[in-house]
Amino acid sequence: MSYSEKVLQAIEKGNLDKLPKLLNLALQNDNKEYLNSLYNELFYLGFLNEAKKVASYLKSKEENNLQYNLYLAEIAIEDDDLDAALTLLEEIPQNSEFYIESLIITADIYQILGIPEVSLHKLEKALKIDPNEPILQFAIAELYFSIGEYENALPQYQKLLKNGHQNISHISISERIGISLSILGHFEEAVPYLEESLNEYKGDDQLFYLGYTYLQLNENEKAINLLSELINLNDTYQSAYVYLAEALKEENRLNEALDIIKKGIKIDTYQSKLYQLASEIMHSKNNMKEAEKYLLQAIKYDQGETSRLALANLYVTENRYLEAINLIEKMQDVDAMAKWTLAQSYRGLENDKKAINFYKEASYELHHDLEFMRDYGLYLREIGKIEESKHYLEHYLEHVPDDLEIADIIDDLNFNF
Repeated sequence: MSYSEKVLQAIEKGNLDKLPKLLNLALQNDNKEYLNSLYNELFYLGFLNEAKKVASYLKSKEENNLQYNLYLAEIAIEDDDLDAALTLLEEIPQNSEFYIESLIITADIYQILGIPEVSLHKLEKALKIDPNEPILQFAIAELYFSIGEYENALPQYQKLLKNGHQNISHISISERIGISLSILGHFEEAVPYLEESLNEYKGDDQLFYLGYTYLQLNENEKAINLLSELINLNDTYQSAYVYLAEALKEENRLNEALDIIKKGIKIDTYQSKLYQLASEIMHSKNNMKEAEKYLLQAIKYDQGETSRLALANLYVTENRYLEAINLIEKMQDVDAMAKWTLAQSYRGLENDKKAINFYKEASYELHHDLEFMRDYGLYLREIGKIEESKHYLEHYLEHVPDDLEIADIIDDLNFNF
């Protein structure tokens, strides 16, 4: 048995006090092949100091063997000494057999530093040298995927799959394609890839993204089955609770949805979407007190303004117009939807001057929103602006021809005008 093997045996048995002596004996007696293998095992097991000692020894014996620069750079990265890693990698010239690998590791470093454009440049440079190398194609796809540029990642993954590469580095290419398509909104196209990925391996992400995609396609029962299975397998998968609750809500299984929301809140107290969903369910049950309570909780954790606007709209339905206005005035970004709520609030307070101003401001962005067209058209009729009212209501009726109430109002406007 070589001393390198004895080092690994000591680690396996937990005899770490023997490591320094055995490692020195390995360096003194074992050949290069044993020591290279020992380095790889030590690095994999996380014994970085010992791995560095092996790599430094090998480099001292073969100064021109630049493979050991890669070894030492890997260790430097694990030690968060990125400058040292870059220095070691820059010593590898373009004519070296290790140059492409040095570019890949350099790309990883710049991604860690949050400079993905430099990472991409390094990988593309490597791909020009070896355009048929799937690892490089995969690395570029993964880089795009990691920074959310799914439209650029997708063709790279598709090219890999077309060339017969179904898995690289234990990552399913079908899964990556399915997730990219789903995030880009191509839900029907995503399904077969996600199903294939799930057949390969029933993991958390596979269950989640297929369940999420089915939900977007209104195949709620399939979504419920997959997301329920996910939670049963891993009850800490936070995002699953939101979408499972949504699917149950869509199927009018409101009590089940509330149970899931309550479980989700125990897992992630700060998930504002769960409180918003609970409020919507309570609203549909006409329990306005509970609906308000959940939205007040959501506001604490909502980094945007969604919960505050939802509460303002709830106040409008309860004729609590001043409270709605007060809430919106606290918002940092008063968008078109918030201006619509302000318009409804001032309308409720019979302040037509402010109401019409906010309706007009909201109309710049919402003039194609069907609910807005209906509401604004009815308000214009209410204040005697008949021609403008007809414009909005007729436009609305073109899209919702079965709204008999609006059809009757338009007939009445035409008859009396």
